Formats: sequence, C-alpha cells, structure tokens
Amino acid sequence: MRSGYNLGHALSFRYWRLRWRDLELWAWLVRGPLNNNALRLFETNPDGVPGCGRRAWPGARGALQRAYEYYQEYKKQKRDECDTNRTDVT
Repeated sequence: MRSGYNLGHALSFRYWRLRWRDLELWAWLVRGPLNNNALRLFETNPDGVPGCGRRAWPGARGALQRAYEYYQEYKKQKRDECDTNRTDVT
C-alpha cells in the first residue's frame, strides 16, 4: 500500500491525522490513481521562498475526487470485461 503524496510513511503521525480527520480525502490519495492534482492539494512552500515548493490549488480537491471516480469506473469496466471473457471461454 502506498502512503500517498505528502503523507509520509504509513505509520507517521501526518498519515494517521489525515485519515482520522478526512477519511474521504485519505482514500482518494491512498487508493486512487497517481496524478498531479494531489501535488497541488497541500501547500509545500508556506514561507514563500522563491523557487521552492508550490502553492495549493483551490480546485485540487475536486479534481482529485473526479480522477478517483473515473479511476473506479475504469476498474469496474475492466473487471466486467474480464468476467465476460472468462464466462465466454467455459
């Protein structure tokens, strides 16, 4: 199981804090596809040092949710295709 982008190790405090505070977001990050929307979800340069980190994007959470939903639908379609192919053989 991968631990997401800015969550650190699966046993870290940041990881568990996000899981307890926002289970839905945690699931999108951990179980969803790797994409660049998650990189813009968190502020990685809070001190404003030029050339370091990136600002948080306000629409990143919605984009991450849509990507997760598309990914789940894709997995379901592939699973259904495999089940159909498996029953055609027998």
